[in-house]
Amino acid sequence: MVLDNIGKNPDTVRPWPQNALLTVDRTAKTLTVTQAYYVFRHVSQFVAPGAKRVATTGSSPDTVAFKNPDGSIVAVMYNSGSSAKTTTLAVGTTKLQFSIPANGFATVKKWRARRLLDHDSGG
Repeated sequence: MVLDNIGKNPDTVRPWPQNALLTVDRTAKTLTVTQAYYVFRHVSQFVAPGAKRVATTGSSPDTVAFKNPDGSIVAVMYNSGSSAKTTTLAVGTTKLQFSIPANGFATVKKWRARRLLDHDSGG
C-alpha cells in the first residue's frame, strides 16, 4: 500500500513497477496520496462485500457501478479533465445532475426503496 517514490516493490530479485495508495519520498520526507488511494477509498466505503458490478452506459468511460447485496446501487465516476465537469447520472427513474471536480472523483449511492412495515404496537 505504501511504496517509495520510485514505485518498485521491495523484492530486489524480481523488482517491478507497482501502483501504490501512498508514496513516500525519503529524501524530502513527504507522503503523497495517489489517485489509486481515492479509487480504493470511494469503492471500499460504499461497495459492500458480495456486490456485483453492473453495466453502465453513456459517454464517460471512467464510470463503474455496483449493486450491493441490500439492493442499493453505487456509481463511482472520475473526471480526468482539467476543469470541473457537469454530469447526469440516471438510476432507474431517478436522475441526478452534479459537478465532478477536475481530476476528481464522485460517488453516488442510491438506496433501494424500503417498504414501511405495519406492526402491532401491542396493547
